[in-house]
Amino acid sequence: MTWRVLVHVVAPIVIGATIYVLFRDTTLTVFRWIEMLGLTDYVHVLRSAVAGARWAPHAVVVTLPDGLWVYAGTAWMCSIWKWTVNAWTLLPASIGVFSELGQLCGLVPGTFDVADLVLVSVAGPVAWYASKAHDHENAGLTTPRIRNRTNGASRSRHGQQ
Repeated sequence: MTWRVLVHVVAPIVIGATIYVLFRDTTLTVFRWIEMLGLTDYVHVLRSAVAGARWAPHAVVVTLPDGLWVYAGTAWMCSIWKWTVNAWTLLPASIGVFSELGQLCGLVPGTFDVADLVLVSVAGPVAWYASKAHDHENAGLTTPRIRNRTNGASRSRHGQQ
């Protein structure tokens, strides 16, 4: 697993899941999954440990996880498709946008939120851009090349040949 997958896919999922588990209402579906896995006691201990820390802003607790899921999904698809815009790289953002619009129309369970719609609309392009920038950097396209005048050898700014 590359550091890019850890940073752009795994970390956002872990952060979003942590926010859900620690701060969201226990009536959400994820808590039924936790119960089925036999992890309810562990989650209760974690939630008790942060019970006094209900300082997290509403946008962080409610909106950020949605954006993180879309970001992670898009970054994952971009890592597979090498930042080509196609149906697969657009899928996570499309699911996010259409689920919010579905909530607005009453077709999808949940509460429509304009902030959620904006964040899931932005998270996909941000992940695509971050993935594209990383691929360009690895290809040497963003690191300026310096020609050594004494022997004509080329090296990057960081001294690599």
